[in-house]
Amino acid sequence: MFKGKWLSCTWALAIAGAMSLSACGGGGGGGGGGGTGTVNASLTDAPSGTYKNVFVTVEKVRLNQSADANGNGSGWIDITLSTPEQIDLLSLQNGVFKALGSVDVPAGTYNQARLVLAPNTNQNPNANYVVLASDNSQHALTTPSGQQSGTKINVSMNVGNAQTVDLLIDFDADKSVVIAGNSGQYVLKPVLRAIPKLANGVKGKVDLTTVASGQVATVSLQDSKGVVIRSTTPDSTGAFVLSQVPAGTYDVVVTSPGKESVVITDVPVTSDNQIDLNATADNTIKLVTSTTANVTGMITNTTFNSDTFVGITQTLPSGNVFTAASDQVMLSGGTTATGTSPATPDSGNYSFTLPQGPTQVGPYASGGSTPITYMDNTTYTSKYTVTANSSPTVSGTTSKSVNVDLTPTGTNTTGDAVADFVFN
Repeated sequence: MFKGKWLSCTWALAIAGAMSLSACGGGGGGGGGGGTGTVNASLTDAPSGTYKNVFVTVEKVRLNQSADANGNGSGWIDITLSTPEQIDLLSLQNGVFKALGSVDVPAGTYNQARLVLAPNTNQNPNANYVVLASDNSQHALTTPSGQQSGTKINVSMNVGNAQTVDLLIDFDADKSVVIAGNSGQYVLKPVLRAIPKLANGVKGKVDLTTVASGQVATVSLQDSKGVVIRSTTPDSTGAFVLSQVPAGTYDVVVTSPGKESVVITDVPVTSDNQIDLNATADNTIKLVTSTTANVTGMITNTTFNSDTFVGITQTLPSGNVFTAASDQVMLSGGTTATGTSPATPDSGNYSFTLPQGPTQVGPYASGGSTPITYMDNTTYTSKYTVTANSSPTVSGTTSKSVNVDLTPTGTNTTGDAVADFVFN
C-alpha cells in the first residue's frame, strides 16, 4: 500500500482553523458599512490512494456572521442548490472546482460557514458512498445525525458593498471517511477548510511513460517540514496543476510505486503568480525505477482512539524533510473491562512499500529557463522516519517517531523494517 497524500494542515487536525478570504470585483471597502455583496461557493479536493470515488450529495452552503451560532440558531443565509447534487470529490483535482451557487448577503464579516449534505435514506440509499480503489467495491457512507445542520467551517470573510467574495471549500475526502471499528461501516465525518481562491500555484508535467503500468504518480506541494499544502495526480497527458496556494517557498514532490522519489526544491509562489516548470526549458519530470522494501507495524492505543495516522518522511540535503507516504490506520478489536475481564486495547496494522533508491533532488531554476539538474540524495538513501500521530491520549502523547534504514544487510536481504507504536 503506497500513499502519496499527507495531512494538508497539521497532522492531527480535524477541521482547519479560520482563514481570511479576500473580496474581489466591484467597488466599496471592507466589510460593514451597509449595502449588499455576493458570495460564490465552490468545492475542491485532492487525490486519494484508498478510494477510486468518493460521492457526496450537497444540499446547501450556509453562512453566518457569528462564529458561535449553532445550526438551528438565527442569522443564517443559505446557498441552497435547486436540486441536491451528487459530486465525486476525487474529480476535483488539478485546479478543478465545482461551483455550488451564489447568494447576495448584507455587507459585513462572516465568521462561519456550514456545508450541508443529504443523508442516505431508504428512498436514496446511495446519496453518499465510496468505491474502493483495491477492488471497485461500493460502500454506503453513513452520515451521523448531528450533521443534519451541516459541518462547521471557520472563516473570516469580509464582504463589502457591491463586492463579490469567493468561498472555496476544500473537502479532504481521504480523511473524511472513517471505518467504524468492528462494525465495518464507512462513516462520513467531513474534514473541511476554507481556502482562498487564488490564480496561483505550480504547474508542470510528468512523463507518464516512466510510470509503471497500472500505477499513478502523486504530485504534492510541501513546506519545509513535509506538510502537504496541495496534492494531485497528473491528467492523461501527464500535466498537473497545484493551485489555491498560500504565498511561500515550497518543494514539489513526485512519488509513484516502484519509482525513486523526485523533489524540486525552493519553488517560489506568490499570491498572484503560477509557476510553470516548463516555461521555456523542458522540465518534464521523469521517474526512475527503484527496488523497494516494506515498512510494516502495529499501532496499539489503550484509550480506544481511531484517529491515528502514520507518515513516512525523509530528510533532504538542505535539512528540510518531505513526506513520501502516509495513511490513516483504523484501529479496532478493543474491548472495555467487564467484570473479571480486563480491557484490551484497540490495534491496527499499517504497511508501506518504499523506494530503496536515492531521492532525486534538484533546485528550481528561476523562470523555468534552464533544465533542472537532479542529484542523488545519497546521504539518506533508504533512510526514512516513521511517525505515528494519534488523537490526545491519557498520557498526553500524540506523536511518536522512529528511524528506519531499508538497506539490505546481513540476514535482512530485503531491507524490510518493522516499527510498532503504543499509545496509552
